Amino acid sequence: MHLTQSTINVVIWTAGLALQCALVVVVFRRGIARCFPAFTVPITFYPLRAALLFALVAHLEPGTYEPLYSALAPLALLLQAAVDVEITLRLIRELGGWSHRRGLLLLGLLSIASVFTWLMLSRLPSHAPIPTDRTETLASFVMLSLFAWVLAVSRSKLLRRIVAGFGLFAAIQLLSQAARAEAALQRNDRAYAGWSYALAGTYLIVAAMWLVALRAEPEVSNPTASGRRMANPTSGRV
Repeated sequence: MHLTQSTINVVIWTAGLALQCALVVVVFRRGIARCFPAFTVPITFYPLRAALLFALVAHLEPGTYEPLYSALAPLALLLQAAVDVEITLRLIRELGGWSHRRGLLLLGLLSIASVFTWLMLSRLPSHAPIPTDRTETLASFVMLSLFAWVLAVSRSKLLRRIVAGFGLFAAIQLLSQAARAEAALQRNDRAYAGWSYALAGTYLIVAAMWLVALRAEPEVSNPTASGRRMANPTSGRV
C-alpha cells in the first residue's frame, strides 16, 4: 500500500501527540508538576497548540497557518524563559542559596551565551530569504549554558534529567537553524523541510526520554519535602 506524504504526516503527528499527552500524565501523576510548574506548562502547551492548529488547519484560509503559528512563537519563548528561571532557582537552592560568586557565575554564563549567539549569527548568511530568529538562538545558548552548569554541580537526578532533554533539543535546534538558513539561501526546499522534520523529531525523542526517565522517579507528594531531599548545600561548590 502506497502512503502519501500527508498520510505519513498525520501518522507522525498522531503518534507524537499521544507521546506528549502520556508525558503530561506522568508529570502530573508523579507529582513533578508541583515541583517544576514552569517545566510542566510548556510540555502541556505544546500538544495543546499542535491539536489546536491541526483542528483549525482545514478551516483556515490559505497562507493563514504560518502567521498563526508565528503568532504563538513569542509565547513559546516566554515559557522557555520561565523554565530557565525555574532551573536556575532550583539549582541555586540545591547549592545552598545565592552568593556573590554564584551570581557572577550566572552573569558569566549569560555573557558566554550572548557571545556565542553573536558569533553564530555573524557567520550565518546575512541575506537568507528566511532570517534566523535571534531570540530563539540566544535562548538555545542560554539553555546549553544552564545544562553545563547543572551537569557540573547538581546531584539531583530529576533536575539533571529535565535539563538534559532541554539541552539536547537546544543543540539540535542550533544545528537546524544553521542548516535551514543555508538551505533557504540555496533555495533547497527539500533540505529545509528535512531539517524542520529533524527538529520536530528531536523533540519527540526528548519527550520519549522524559517519559521513560520520569516514570522511574519516586512520586513526589510534598514539593517542600522534595526540595529538602534535593538540597545538599556544599560550600565548595558553585
